[in-house]
Amino acid sequence: MQGFNHIYGQNGDATGHAGGTRLGRRSGVEHGSVLPQRVRAVASLNTPLFPASPSVNPDEKLKDIPIFDYQLYFQQPVSLPLKPVLPLPARSVSTLCVCVCVCVCVCVCVCVCVCVLQGVAEAELEKDLERTFKIFFFSSAEAVKRPALSTAGVCARGGLFVGLPEQIPRGCMLTEAELQYYVSQYKERGFRRPLNWYRNGEASWRWKCSQPSAKLLMPALMVTAGKDQVLLPAFTKGMEDLIPDLKRGHIEECGHWIQMERPAETNRILISCSQRL
Repeated sequence: MQGFNHIYGQNGDATGHAGGTRLGRRSGVEHGSVLPQRVRAVASLNTPLFPASPSVNPDEKLKDIPIFDYQLYFQQPVSLPLKPVLPLPARSVSTLCVCVCVCVCVCVCVCVCVCVLQGVAEAELEKDLERTFKIFFFSSAEAVKRPALSTAGVCARGGLFVGLPEQIPRGCMLTEAELQYYVSQYKERGFRRPLNWYRNGEASWRWKCSQPSAKLLMPALMVTAGKDQVLLPAFTKGMEDLIPDLKRGHIEECGHWIQMERPAETNRILISCSQRL
């Protein structure tokens, strides 16, 4: 409730993109059912509703959809060797081992070592942050001129960026100032927290399966992008069975970053839907 108050105030429409969509829909289910005046409607950009099945682990379902292999890759951990670290970086310390060595009649020596548990994906994504964001952010129109980023077969080839050139041009969706802002933020905080969203998938699934199953009865909007190579519009088929009051919007010549690539059209769809409530 506190998080909802911070973002939306007393009431609002919850809109999410990609992983944020699930948070938006949970706001609709949790707040809309308890206090319907708090959440009027929910909107999803690109991300379909995948209902949880108590009998099927979500990681097993991911294996059946090759383009979701990157999510399995994001879950892979690796333990790095013990190494002295002073001062301790808060975000990367998983295990703290303090070894006290007493030198007889001379002194007490305290050696602080940490075993840094870093995911495979962190190591790759944080290696060159400028390159990472240049690879991620590009429009559908630019895709034909750039090396293809495949989200399938990531585990087998050993990394999301394996096979891509070192020098990647900055896409038109990001200014140089915006790129540097992303770099500065992730240089400070890293990718650990965002990637933990994927690593918590099974726990989230178990929790969701423990909750009463119910349709989302409030007004909802599903906006799809014709050139999204991961969240395919076809995945949204049948969502009306789970969300009876579902409206749809579609931008054909648009890729995954719908709100960045087509901001005016995206806003027009959102505002039009909101005005009809």
